[in-house]
Amino acid sequence: MNDTVKFIVEKLNKEPFRKNLNFIAFDNLHGINLLQLLNDVFAEIDPKQKCDIRDEGPDQTAIRMFNLLKVVKYKPSDDNVPQFRQGLVTGDKVVVHPIMRWCLERLQELKKRAYLARFLIKLEIPPEFLSDPMIFDLNQQTLYYYESLISQFIDTHKNYDNLTSSQHTTADLKTEIEEMEEEKEQILKRLDRVKNRVTGVSNSSSMLELSRSYRLEVEREEKINQQKSELKGEINQLDLKIDRLEKTLKEQQASYHDLNAETIVQKMEEENRVNAYFVNEKFPKEIEAYKKKLKDCEEIGSKSAMSQAEINEIRQKIDNVNKEVAQLIEKRDKNRDLSDEKLIMFRQQAIIISRKKEQMAENLKDLRIEQTSLEKQLNEKRKSMGEDGEMIKPEDFKRFVIKLRSKGNNYKSRRQEIAELQAEYVTLKRTEEIIRKKFDEVKQHLPSDEKFDDESKNLKERTDELMSKKEISSKISQKKSELAPILKELKALREAIDDISGEYEERKAKYDKINAGYESNRSQLEAEVRSLADDNRIFEARYHYFNSQKLIYLVLHKRAQDEVKAYTKNNSEKSLRDQLTKKINEQEVLNKTLKDKSKSASSVQVDGKKQIRLWKDLLRQMELKKKLSMGTTTEELNEAYNSIPDDFEPSKNR
Repeated sequence: MNDTVKFIVEKLNKEPFRKNLNFIAFDNLHGINLLQLLNDVFAEIDPKQKCDIRDEGPDQTAIRMFNLLKVVKYKPSDDNVPQFRQGLVTGDKVVVHPIMRWCLERLQELKKRAYLARFLIKLEIPPEFLSDPMIFDLNQQTLYYYESLISQFIDTHKNYDNLTSSQHTTADLKTEIEEMEEEKEQILKRLDRVKNRVTGVSNSSSMLELSRSYRLEVEREEKINQQKSELKGEINQLDLKIDRLEKTLKEQQASYHDLNAETIVQKMEEENRVNAYFVNEKFPKEIEAYKKKLKDCEEIGSKSAMSQAEINEIRQKIDNVNKEVAQLIEKRDKNRDLSDEKLIMFRQQAIIISRKKEQMAENLKDLRIEQTSLEKQLNEKRKSMGEDGEMIKPEDFKRFVIKLRSKGNNYKSRRQEIAELQAEYVTLKRTEEIIRKKFDEVKQHLPSDEKFDDESKNLKERTDELMSKKEISSKISQKKSELAPILKELKALREAIDDISGEYEERKAKYDKINAGYESNRSQLEAEVRSLADDNRIFEARYHYFNSQKLIYLVLHKRAQDEVKAYTKNNSEKSLRDQLTKKINEQEVLNKTLKDKSKSASSVQVDGKKQIRLWKDLLRQMELKKKLSMGTTTEELNEAYNSIPDDFEPSKNR
């Protein structure tokens, strides 16, 4: 964690942020301050994110940051997505620091990705608006044009990247320009030479006109041949399309021969039942569940962010409620009548059937969604392949692959020949350099008279001729003879590879077919195993429950038998009934004695209160006599008598 903080501080102190932070100041940031710093990093990636988060609500800030993280394809290290969202909303260090480091490590790449996202992300229209036929048709019309603009932008941006990332320098460009100028001068010189040759020829203008017209006719012939080949290709495509349509027509006719009115009605009734189940049972439940979930989300959104202590408290409440529910279920099972136990099997079977029904409905829904997506992909592929919107048959595709493979082999053989010629050229060039070098060495040791120079020139010319004719031809023939067996082996190996690749494709197709059947069977068997495991668990639970009930009833039955034996026979052991009657009599006697004690205690309490009141009156009289003996007046005695409380005690006033 310290390395992460150190890396973030170093990056934020550099361009283009220049935050002038230290390790301690950054580590002390939390909450809205840390979120503002993260927003500044996001603003460097996408200028639209530049704002003060105090001027907007927490919901808007969270949605904006989540959208940017989705665009830059950030994946949190922890799989707990709700905790990640809560941490990002509250500005938790554990969540914000990894995001900030990840963004700072690849800042330029994320800038480019955010820039491209503005042009490559498709506009999503809500489904409730697409239900309108006019909006749906307008969306279908503009979708192809919109996608073509996106593909055009992608191509343009790729060209721009290639141009900016090319390694051409100014010196390279200058050399290329100089070479082009030299070629231009050479072409102009050749034109001048040709003109000089033509000027002396009679009827030069007419010959030029004829050559020009011949060139135009040649170009026209090439265009006509190209159009002819294109028309042949279109005719072949139309023939293939006709064959394909005839084949599909025959298949449809053959399939309709096997159908009758009863099978069609049965299929329609089955589809009607499935759709009725979706409309009347499944979809209303899902709508209610979504409404409840939306209501909960709105309540959570309207409240302030909860702390970890509040979350733990709510979890504790949930656990307590679950325990109470489990206790109530156990109490209900214990108090259940014997008549209700007969219906347990049918209820459990009904629950199992309803679960299987819901599972099959979910599978059907997923398959329908997958079917729609595959149909959409199929239509897109057909549109991309041409106006006719038809796909290539497997037989045509195999022929195309074979043709492409033959062309590839031809290309490889020609390329190998070119490589061999280039290698021979390099060897010949090297031998020529060696001979020239030896000739220069011999020339240095010879005298420098003109006669010898002439002879050396003649000798050089002869050696060049010999090398250019005899040695080169002998070396070429020698190399060809050396390469001939290797080429034969290579040709045989290529043919073997072609045969093996064809056999491999066939076996791979068979394997894919068998694997697909195996996967489908395996998924069905897994579903059956899961359902049987659920049934087994239910039956085991019922078995253990019935065994426990049986043991309880056996104990009760044995106790009842012992009681009957003890009651009917005069055994020394007392029966449970006698023990209970004895305890009842003892409790009645104890109750009677306690009632007598309570009556005597109440009478004693009344006499005691009366005596306390008399003693208090006597104490008051004695107190008044005491004050009268001390010479107090009558008025003072009355006031003193009225002021004496009921709970007067002389010891407190002494």
